[in-house]
Amino acid sequence: MQKQKSPVLIRETPEQRQAIINAIFVNGQRLGDADFLQTDRIVGIKVPDGFRGIVYPDSHSPYEDTGVLRAIWDFAALWQPHMAFDLGDIIDLSFLSRWPANARGGQPFSQQDEFESARRQLRQKARAGNPEKLVVIPGNHDDRVRQQISGDSAKFSRLMNGGNREFLTDVVTNLLGFDDKDKMLFAWGIGQTGGREGGVMVGDFRLRHGNYVNAKPGYAAYTHWLRQLVNIIMGHVHRAGDFAVETRSGQVARGAEVGHTFNTKSPGANYLGADNDWVHAFGVLTCVNGVVNMQVVPFLQGYDEHGRLREYATWVDADKDADNQIVEFAVQDM
Repeated sequence: MQKQKSPVLIRETPEQRQAIINAIFVNGQRLGDADFLQTDRIVGIKVPDGFRGIVYPDSHSPYEDTGVLRAIWDFAALWQPHMAFDLGDIIDLSFLSRWPANARGGQPFSQQDEFESARRQLRQKARAGNPEKLVVIPGNHDDRVRQQISGDSAKFSRLMNGGNREFLTDVVTNLLGFDDKDKMLFAWGIGQTGGREGGVMVGDFRLRHGNYVNAKPGYAAYTHWLRQLVNIIMGHVHRAGDFAVETRSGQVARGAEVGHTFNTKSPGANYLGADNDWVHAFGVLTCVNGVVNMQVVPFLQGYDEHGRLREYATWVDADKDADNQIVEFAVQDM
């Protein structure tokens, strides 16, 4: 029996890949030289033609949907992004929330479990598809430790860890255990505020977690654009949608919300509204003729030949013999 060929999503030699990576600049430094772990400023990233990036939305460990994430990682293995981006809310920290996880679902996770789960998730995102660096833009959930200590124990909030010289409230080093050897960059806002600050600029897109909410897909991103007049790619709202409008000057304003990878059946999803309008999705970035483009890749649902409900994302096979065949990346039952 003839062995089935693997799908081909990109055409790139190792030499071409390395040339693209060498042409990526982070705050004026070559990507390979930008070895800092955290920053409190907006990070400027210049990318060349041929660049590919993958964008992960909110995961809320330990309530992430591992089936959805594994499907995205299967895509990343074939897409081979040069960089990966995470839009924040990597960890839920429901024990610090005004809306704790649904008690009817039990509390199977300890506080430490949340950090262990988030650490494993981020390390896998940094490996999937072999990106040169994973850039994380922390969200409002990721900021809960700093808020808690700064509010209730403000006298301790500026004390430093004697070993790494980071503040005790530093989530990345003290609680997640990352250091400069990890191929990651955390782009916080001033004072390490998550969600409302920080982010990166890739081309004319600002990637950030976001803080405005609108129930209509794409409208939260549009609200951000109206406030700041900057094209935006955001998470936070757990919905998937985009917009493009021509301004009076003839320019095209663009924005996108890239869904979530949250397990909506988990106790942590107790604030999902009756409309059930959250969407599993992710995003991809490309650069063609000097223009950075964004595409939202939603997960679809449908029944197979056995009547079982399936969830999957799709892409087009780039193999010259595949005749634009559709490739499915299915969520496997866990």
